Amino acid sequence: MLNRRMKTALRLTLWGGLWCCPGLALATVAPDSVTPDTVTPDTVTPDTVTPDTVSLDQALRRAFAQSPDLAEAEATIAEAEGRSTTAGTFPHNPALSGEAGARLGPGDTALDWAVGLEQTLPLGGRLGHGRAVAAAELAAARATADTARRALAVRVRIAFLEALRARDLLAIEAAQIELARSLLGVATKRFDAGASTRLDVNLARVDVGRAEGRLHAAEARYAVSRAQLAESMGSSPSHPVRPTGTLEPVPGEALPALPILLEGARRHRTEMLAAAQARIAARSRVEQAAAGAIPELGVSVFFRREAGTESIVGGGLSIPLPLFDRNRGAVAEAEAVERRTEAEQRRLNAQIEREVVAALAELTATRASAAGLREQIVGTLDENLKLLQAAFESGKIAGAEVLVFRQQFRDSHVELVEASAAAELARVQLEAALGQTPIPTGPTGQLPQESP
Repeated sequence: MLNRRMKTALRLTLWGGLWCCPGLALATVAPDSVTPDTVTPDTVTPDTVTPDTVSLDQALRRAFAQSPDLAEAEATIAEAEGRSTTAGTFPHNPALSGEAGARLGPGDTALDWAVGLEQTLPLGGRLGHGRAVAAAELAAARATADTARRALAVRVRIAFLEALRARDLLAIEAAQIELARSLLGVATKRFDAGASTRLDVNLARVDVGRAEGRLHAAEARYAVSRAQLAESMGSSPSHPVRPTGTLEPVPGEALPALPILLEGARRHRTEMLAAAQARIAARSRVEQAAAGAIPELGVSVFFRREAGTESIVGGGLSIPLPLFDRNRGAVAEAEAVERRTEAEQRRLNAQIEREVVAALAELTATRASAAGLREQIVGTLDENLKLLQAAFESGKIAGAEVLVFRQQFRDSHVELVEASAAAELARVQLEAALGQTPIPTGPTGQLPQESP
């Protein structure tokens, strides 16, 4: 048996080797349960392109080309543009009237006839207030559409990140089962040679069964993440895609101070612009409703011919008397909407501040956690695994200790993958909180087709 100091050195070396190899190069031969549909970092690299694999840029472009959310946002803009066109048009068409009648009585029958033209004129600035409402609503619809674009980009990035995380965790379990089977073979040989007990063989066999269970669970999680990625792209979840790329370390550059980030968020978040435009529209509605209490003026002119000999030209004015309806209900409703938009704007400002503070704290913590794991790397994985197997074969460590070491290998590598994914997720969330999520620009280009 190894003494305590040698065991500690072996443990540190093996742990470090596991952390240093995100690709987990242990499994040079895939286990039997890993089929061609199982994707690991070794089988799909950034340079591997097949019809059902997508990079992050391709996933974003396909989502922007196919997303029903963006189609809905564009339709909302078209609706607002239609209302803006209506608001810019004079609301009343002139009315042309005509009448004719015969004079019945003794003597000749005479024909009287008349034609008239009437026009209603809105007063109190109704037209200007209506145009202001429509312009603010159109600006709000465009800001809301931009918000939908950035939200879609965030959703695709998170789904893509989750698929990468699930793929790397699947690779860990695939390599672990290969190691478990190898150690079971060694334990069996040692038992046959009388160098170990039946307990070591049984423990190794149980460990293989547990590793197979974890592998199947990882395969299921990866399949679910691929379906979610396809759905976020606007594709059918029944035709999942495979992500290409790796979980890169989040850069460790210093972040701006919180007040600077908050100011940038208020300036770049399109939700703030939409809320500001909604408040402007609400204020214009109040003014429009107040103007609605002023009666509209009717102006008319006419030409009349009587008895075929007399002509009369005249005009007239008409105005409703606001005795009953003074538009008080519309004014009260518009004022309530204005108060609501003011409250929503304050709520949104507090929400954005909370999101920035939370995202900044999360990124700071996860980035430090991932960096701390990487700083403890010692040695290489291949050397450490050979060292572990050689120590077991020579009887320097018992089978139970091998199982403990192997579980520590798995747990430490899982921690590194999880920490890397958490740091990248925190970066995506901070970009979203600041309103600086990158979105695709230019044509979508030729996108990979879904596999049948």
